[in-house]
Amino acid sequence: MRYKPGTRLRKFIDSIVLEYEFHPNSYLFPFLKWEDFYALGKDISKNGLKSPIELLKGEIIDGRHRYLACIMFKVKHKFIILPEDTKPLSHVFSQNFHRRHLTNGQKYNFALASLKEERIKAKERQKRTQFAGKDGNNQPIKKSSVGTTLDTTEKNSKKGKAIVLVAEDAEMDPKTLRKLEKIEKVAESNKEIQNDLIDILSDNKSVEGVYRKIAPPKKLNLRTDCDEFRAAPCPNCYEQLIACRLDLKAGKLILRKECPDPCNKKEEE
Repeated sequence: MRYKPGTRLRKFIDSIVLEYEFHPNSYLFPFLKWEDFYALGKDISKNGLKSPIELLKGEIIDGRHRYLACIMFKVKHKFIILPEDTKPLSHVFSQNFHRRHLTNGQKYNFALASLKEERIKAKERQKRTQFAGKDGNNQPIKKSSVGTTLDTTEKNSKKGKAIVLVAEDAEMDPKTLRKLEKIEKVAESNKEIQNDLIDILSDNKSVEGVYRKIAPPKKLNLRTDCDEFRAAPCPNCYEQLIACRLDLKAGKLILRKECPDPCNKKEEE
């Protein structure tokens, strides 16, 4: 989900001409409220712009509020141009994640975007590993007498599953991120779940509450899943079983509190 500016900030943005556009990944983090933005502008007008605005390939990757504040209070901009090989998502994360007080929904939003990118990288690494040591016709490259073929496959500095790595960066439980990913997948074809996902990212609903809607039905454990009490031996014959909501013999749900096949055996007086 891409965050949008509030009403007053959006009106201000619409009223000016932006020399530089905002990088798409900068929208993964929410805009400041108008009061906070105005306070930032007052501070910049009084003390000057201390942190330069960062540009990546002609777009503002970090410092959009500082950029807008400089325009509002007519303060000269200071820019720093990042190398073109800078990874946008990783850079946005490092600059914003720990210096902001993010809600769970905002963390979830970043984690989903980061997980998509990490899975794409994993597939690319898998392809490079698969075709390493092969020529353009997918045939093995013969070793020369000089030496062996070097493997130039890029190796990830962090080892482990993508979902675990992203969850660790986003400071969340991998199980929660896995459920969130499943919710997002279902939301692609289900309008109701799509609205639920928006509510999750807006901190209006919980992941667990929405996941219960799409979770596969739990397999019935005939020996323990009884709502009132567990199965017990028949007090008469000690062979049959009493079932509350479970008929252990038939293997189906029933409403019964007596032996499924009443026996005639009685305890001797």
